[in-house]
Formats: sequence, C-alpha cells, structure tokens
Amino acid sequence: MAWRAAGLVICLLVLAGCASTSTLREGLPEPPPAVEIADVPFHPDETLYCGPASLATVLEWSGVETTPEALIPALHVPERGGTLQSELVAQARHQGRLAYVLRPRTEALITELEAGHPVVVLQNLGLGIAPRWHYAVLVGLDPAADEFILRSGPHERHRTPVNTFLRTWARGESWALVVLEPGQVPASADPGRYMEAAHALEATGQQAAAKRAWQAGISRWPQSPHMAVALANLHFAQGDLEQAERLLRQALERNAGSGAVYNNLAWILAEQGQWSSALQMAEQAVAEGGPHRNQFRQTLETLREQAGDRAAND
Repeated sequence: MAWRAAGLVICLLVLAGCASTSTLREGLPEPPPAVEIADVPFHPDETLYCGPASLATVLEWSGVETTPEALIPALHVPERGGTLQSELVAQARHQGRLAYVLRPRTEALITELEAGHPVVVLQNLGLGIAPRWHYAVLVGLDPAADEFILRSGPHERHRTPVNTFLRTWARGESWALVVLEPGQVPASADPGRYMEAAHALEATGQQAAAKRAWQAGISRWPQSPHMAVALANLHFAQGDLEQAERLLRQALERNAGSGAVYNNLAWILAEQGQWSSALQMAEQAVAEGGPHRNQFRQTLETLREQAGDRAAND
C-alpha cells in the first residue's frame, strides 16, 4: 500500500500573507464584552523564562500536567537569552496539543477570549534599538477601564491599557498563540490555518490527537472536503481502509466532494479490489478537474493499467 500513497492528494491549503505586517484597529471593536478567564493557572516569573512560564500556563489550562521548570530544557535558548516562537509551538505539539497561531488582528484575540481560550502573546517592551521581548498570557478584557488583563511576569492580573498593549504587541509582530486539547477548534480559526496546525500535529507523530483534530475540523467545516481527505489519508496510512472509505463517502453525502475526494476514494477502492468502482471514481476525479487534474489523469491511467493486468491474469 505504501507505493500507492504517492497517488493520494494531500489537501493543505496555501496561506496567503500569513507573515505580513498586521493591520490593527485603533482601540477595540465595538461593543466588546467584559471577559476574564478565571481558571487559568499562574506561574510567576521574574527571570528570562517567560516563554516556559507562559507555555506551562496554557498547557496546564488545557489539561497537561507540567511546570515551567520541566519545559526550560526544551525551550530556553541560552545564546538568545529566551525562547523562540517556533520552539513554543513545537513543544505544545510535542505535548499532544493543537497549537494554532492566530491571525494578527485584535479581533482574533477578543474572539478567543470570548470563547474562554487564553492566548499566549509576544510583546516587545523595549524600543527598536533595544528590544525587550516578553511572553505573557492574555486572560481578560475590561472595556470599561480600557484595559487588557494578562498573566505576566510576577503579576497574576496585570492590567495594561489597551493602546499600550496593542503597541507592544505590534512591536512583537502581533504574534499570538492558542493551545487547545485536540477536538477543540479555535473560535477565530479559518480552515487554512487550522489545517496547517492539524497537519503539523500529525507530523509530530501525535496521530490519535491528529485524528481528533481532523474530526473537529470536519464538524466545524462540513462542506469543505479538505478535512475529510486529510483524516481519510491518515486512516489509509494506518491500513484502515474501511474507515478511510467511509469518511470520503460521507464527504460526498455532505456535498463536500472534490476531485481529491474522488481520486483518493479511487485508490482506496482499488486497494480493496473493487476495480469497477475505483475506475468510476477516478473518471469522476478527472471530470471534476482543478489544480490537480494531471495527477487525477495519472491515477486513472494507472488504475486502468492495473485493472487490465489483473483481468488478464484471472
């Protein structure tokens, strides 16, 4: 089966402009509600380990038992005097959590807070010529006082004016991260970013967690074929052909079909010896067309050849 995996279409959406400079509103969207997530743990920190402290905070909130001290060896980069964003994300996935980098928008922060999700944020508390990088965890918003509330350094409820926070956050390139138990979807998620996060979780070897993430994506975006294709591919790779077939047929029933669904279903049916149905699906994939049409044609030609060989040998 491994040699046939090359014929499967991997549906990972291309993210346009994810690294571009953020466009932040002046102040807050109106009318934002007051919110504070009270059950977020607090790990005070007065050292260079704000990265481990912040990640430990959201990991513990999500149900992972850990401490900043346990995370320091994996996160702290001595020559940089701190923690890289990529290492925070990688360690969250290593712990079996969905790590989702938010769109660089104030609205995304507020949407996650309203959903009860704390947000790790990167701030630059210094100036351009002397940056002072700092991770904190955003846990609340008080519109009446025009303040955000953070777990920050030694402060469990650090209140900072909205405009001050937005300036320091913008100097940190408006980077923000939510860390969730797989099966939960970020409230502000878009399908492309979510697929990147789920694919990355799967790539770490967290396959059970990835399955839960893909299934949650299917529930959130039932009309999109991409989540179903990704989850079916994972089952296919594990040899569970019946479940892979079931997922793709369910996508067709939801009118979430695409060339990729038909193409991958053709391979799965061929693997089970259902050659007539496999060829029908491969033909439908070609008819659907799209950016992978040449690959679909190759699938059809290959399956026709294999079906002919088997017929000749029977």
